[in-house]
Amino acid sequence: MRYINDDILVAVKKPSKLPVLQYIPNDTRSIQDIVGDPMKYINFQNDIMIVAYNNEGKPRDLPVNFEYNNDVIVGTCFFVGNIGGFSSLTEEQIGTVLNKFG
Repeated sequence: MRYINDDILVAVKKPSKLPVLQYIPNDTRSIQDIVGDPMKYINFQNDIMIVAYNNEGKPRDLPVNFEYNNDVIVGTCFFVGNIGGFSSLTEEQIGTVLNKFG
């Protein structure tokens, strides 16, 4: 696993899979490589944001990932810290995500 200063630690969640922690570059292209474009940003909890491809993914019949707030998240998404912009997940935030989906 690579790590450079601009990388952030996220939890990638694919449909029917457990979240996987990975470092990704904190740039739009890298994020689009994971979830597609256009991206949707959804507040989760404890300064955690879900980044997903929901708006276009539903009409394209991407597989359901999980239910959230009377809606569904489809396709691959990831969880990222949201403190002054995208940031690495903290230990507490990782625990929150893993407790929900692990």
